[in-house]
Amino acid sequence: MSAHGMIYPKRSYRAQTISYSLYHQLNHDQMIFLSFFIGSVLLSKPLEAETQAPDPKHLLTKMIAQINQTKSLSYTFRKKERIHDGFSTAVQDIKLFIQPLKAHIYVHEPKKGTVVVWAENENNGELQISPGWLPFVKVNLSTESDEVRKDNHHSIEKIGFDFLSLIVHNTLQKHAAHLTDVLHYGGLYKINNRWCHKVIIDFKGYRYSSYTIKPNENLFQIAAKFNVNEYMILLNNPQIKSFKEVKAGQIIQLPNEYAKTTELYIDQENMMPIVQKMYDEKGLFEHYEFINLQYNPPLHDMLLASTSNDN
Repeated sequence: MSAHGMIYPKRSYRAQTISYSLYHQLNHDQMIFLSFFIGSVLLSKPLEAETQAPDPKHLLTKMIAQINQTKSLSYTFRKKERIHDGFSTAVQDIKLFIQPLKAHIYVHEPKKGTVVVWAENENNGELQISPGWLPFVKVNLSTESDEVRKDNHHSIEKIGFDFLSLIVHNTLQKHAAHLTDVLHYGGLYKINNRWCHKVIIDFKGYRYSSYTIKPNENLFQIAAKFNVNEYMILLNNPQIKSFKEVKAGQIIQLPNEYAKTTELYIDQENMMPIVQKMYDEKGLFEHYEFINLQYNPPLHDMLLASTSNDN
């Protein structure tokens, strides 16, 4: 077992006994023979697990319930997302209210020192950005502007765990009849000093199909309709240059699932998916880590953080 490795279920030998009275009726040679016989039987028995592996559906259901009870979060966020010419990475400290949704983000990389403040019902729903190299300048930008969405798989509206919860919930409903073919338990792992259950969601029938864009549709709407990622659509349709610049009648290729394979590492203590990995037919598509996660921290601390640019 390593610091980042798997621990297997504990094992025990099956007990074999004889009665006390019978034992004392045997002579010395017979007792020796019987001892060797019992030992050989014990060693030939397969090792049996003391406990069964957890049910992955049960773990995901508990995870969704825990996410639904979230009021606030604080964590360091590491991301790795595949883009057109490689991977985009970032490290951010995030403080988050859930209802109404508010976020305070301090950027470590790239562009260290940048602070982003956003609230869904304030500032016309726009981001307020203070560049690290110009700390007294504040810039307001739409959450779906090209400047903000460039090389980012998700908009800030999907910050936290709610979007993943929706994806998993839809998966459980859509594949309810054959979940045993889709869900797998991968073991217990220690990641960032937290014991986590690994749950794998795997679609052997992952594929793409043609879709004709309807009038007034954009990629955001199409992605939400089919429970997929709009950036995935953009990557697999090079004729489209922007999320919004699509035309009715265009034919695009859509995946039939959010990912071919999803690996979730669910914290054994708080049941939050603190590591998430998504793969398509080309390999890794997204990798997210939520480090030093504080679940429902005091709200007054969040209020102080959301009004300050210091970290």
